[in-house]
Amino acid sequence: MLRLIGTTVLVILLLSTAGRAQDLRLGYRTEPTSLDPHYHNATPSIQVAMHVFDSLVTQTGTDRLDPGLAVSWEPIDPTTWEFKLRPNVHFTDGTPFTAADVVFTFQRVRTVPTPMGGFVNYLGPVAGVEAVDDTTLRVHTVAPTPLLPNYMSRIFILSRQIHAHAATEDFNSGKAMIGTGPYRLTSMSGIDNLTFERKNDYWGKAPIWEHVTSRVISNDEARLAALLAGDVDVIETVPTQDAARLLKDPRVTVSSTVSQRVMYFWFDWLNPGPSANYSDNDGHPLARNPFLDIRVRQAFSKAIDRHALIERLMDGFAVPAGQFVREGQFGYTPTIKPDAYDPEAARRLLAAAGFPHGFRLTIHGPADRWNNDGRVVATVAQMLTRVGVTVQADVLPFSVYVPRESKGDFSFHLSGAGSWTGEVGAALVDTVLTQDRARGWGAVNRGRYSNPSLDALVAQAVHTLDAPTREAMLIRASETVDHELPLVMLYQEMNIWAARKGLKYIARNDERTLAINTVIDTK
Repeated sequence: MLRLIGTTVLVILLLSTAGRAQDLRLGYRTEPTSLDPHYHNATPSIQVAMHVFDSLVTQTGTDRLDPGLAVSWEPIDPTTWEFKLRPNVHFTDGTPFTAADVVFTFQRVRTVPTPMGGFVNYLGPVAGVEAVDDTTLRVHTVAPTPLLPNYMSRIFILSRQIHAHAATEDFNSGKAMIGTGPYRLTSMSGIDNLTFERKNDYWGKAPIWEHVTSRVISNDEARLAALLAGDVDVIETVPTQDAARLLKDPRVTVSSTVSQRVMYFWFDWLNPGPSANYSDNDGHPLARNPFLDIRVRQAFSKAIDRHALIERLMDGFAVPAGQFVREGQFGYTPTIKPDAYDPEAARRLLAAAGFPHGFRLTIHGPADRWNNDGRVVATVAQMLTRVGVTVQADVLPFSVYVPRESKGDFSFHLSGAGSWTGEVGAALVDTVLTQDRARGWGAVNRGRYSNPSLDALVAQAVHTLDAPTREAMLIRASETVDHELPLVMLYQEMNIWAARKGLKYIARNDERTLAINTVIDTK
């Protein structure tokens, strides 16, 4: 009864708040790489797009699927899904939404020019799509695809009429920011400072916030200072070293949850060598890429003290990771554990690989994307130096880092991805399958790892309807990744937000910071 009363009070407060003008100011950490909702599959861009655009299916931030522009979906045969679309939905300019817009969107996702890792991976299983009528869509797949509705939650729907000739530059200027979502873009000062206005004819639940601004404050201390000074209402990526203190601060409310994202370092599988990123101890080029030797990869994994990273840098706001999912999620196996810290074994492995005195290496990472990212790169550099590798850390702004990472400029570099479906298949497809745009594989395979037998196993698994059989195949795939070590997994982050007194942010495991997740705090 008490829970019902509390919920009722919250609903009454939200409804009463919705009736009067309300402004919300969001403090982001990282600038979106683009406002084009099909350009870059990265959280800083996606969370902006979610204010303006909708997908057929929505995810709540807890792996649950809810109706979006589609009110229902079902398989009508093993390779055909039928989606019933929401009627009487309009884009901001009044243009009606129909099934033809979804057909157009799928075509655009496959063809939009982007070097950044777009969204075509979610259409990899799609063989064709047809608009049966204005509110009925059929999606044909190359094989049975049990997770197709999950994939549909990742594609933002555009208008065939409005966006037929819209280029990425038209979105970045604001001209093409016309969607069916809860807000319309009203003004901007670059893509790092945006103002939105509530869309009063939105098909879904009316947002309580009439005006929303998003402002990028990349410096952690400055972002926290802006919250405490009242310049913003909600901030994301609260520094872990401040989170515990803020839990006791009456001026703010703190929200957190375990992230979908696993942080890891990629090895370079693209370049056989030599490279400007590594040399012998006298500065002479190494003719062969040292990371093509499994012993070097194993040495690096054993040289990294994951528990020290979590306790000293992440202040306990992370958990060690050896696979893409955590216990309880589909595809998890207790047989895979994170490597134990063993610097002596690391030295022996380096010596066996022909590097008894190590070598020189530059490692890379962003300075403004994930919690403590620059500090993690610097600390890992120190750990590797202790086992004989002379390491220099080079951290860059995320907007500079990602294009270079996408081109394969780095040899050992920090990245992160996770299982956004709540099971391991999507993470494997996106991260470790051979890059193949047509098939939607390897969208975030920044190391360019390639294993044809792994590709075949995962491809078979994700098209298998029987859940126990699919899970067994996915576990075998994870064991292959653990054995071959294409990357070094570190930890699973915790997502942390802080809001000013009187507000609360409903934490999401997908890291997204949205106006609709900010509510009035009833405590």
